[in-house]
Amino acid sequence: MTLRTITSILALSSAISGAATIGIETFDTDGAINNQNGGTHWDWNNLTQMHTATTSDWDSTSGSPAVSGGILTTNNSSAKREFNGPDEGSGTGDGDTTERSGGFRGSGAVYFASDMTRSASASWSGMSSYDFGAERIFFGVHGGGAATDTIGIQDSISGTNVTGSISLTDGVSYRIAAVVDFDNDLLGLWVDPDGADSWDGTGGTADVTMAFTRTNWSTAVRLGSGGSATWDNLIVATSLSEVAIPEPSSSSLLALCGMSLIIRRRR
Repeated sequence: MTLRTITSILALSSAISGAATIGIETFDTDGAINNQNGGTHWDWNNLTQMHTATTSDWDSTSGSPAVSGGILTTNNSSAKREFNGPDEGSGTGDGDTTERSGGFRGSGAVYFASDMTRSASASWSGMSSYDFGAERIFFGVHGGGAATDTIGIQDSISGTNVTGSISLTDGVSYRIAAVVDFDNDLLGLWVDPDGADSWDGTGGTADVTMAFTRTNWSTAVRLGSGGSATWDNLIVATSLSEVAIPEPSSSSLLALCGMSLIIRRRR
């Protein structure tokens, strides 16, 4: 199934559920990730709740992350991608081409998910919510959990963290999903979520939760690691169902086909 077909399935699923897919990246272009603008969407105007056809691109935030064989590798490096448009930074104004317009401005909820595989050399590795050029929230294996590969959430400003009870195995691919829920002042993190998982503003079935009362924005997602980790099938959306792995018992066949093909196509 082509990426265009997968995108059409997700778009129809989103229309049915009332959710929105902000961006999909399957890392199909080998080479340095910096300045790549592949994938689907990444043109979400959060003010108008519409796609704008003004795609953002990837920026290396440290080191030299690169794609090889359809997989992104970060090795003491990281890269971020904005939710909307090629015009980056907080001073660009509100418009269809701007990162500013794609941002969640201390309200709403934004979900991230990616397949992550840690190597034995990895210290920290995870996804981050960025407020323009600054990391605000980290989801994954943070520095405090690195010795046991244990997942957690970290407030990047204060350094406060909550460490969960799930430890990841080196060399095994896990789907890591996270939510920044501004409306309920709460963060959530799942490992290998499926159609039975939920989020209800009080934690739902999240494997880790953390209170978060800051009013910063979320304008971009970053993938990164100290040591080596690989990434695939990144999705940013406005609902957990858009980024999780559905099960036939709880989701439609349409959603199952779209999501499972994206998530499992290289496993």
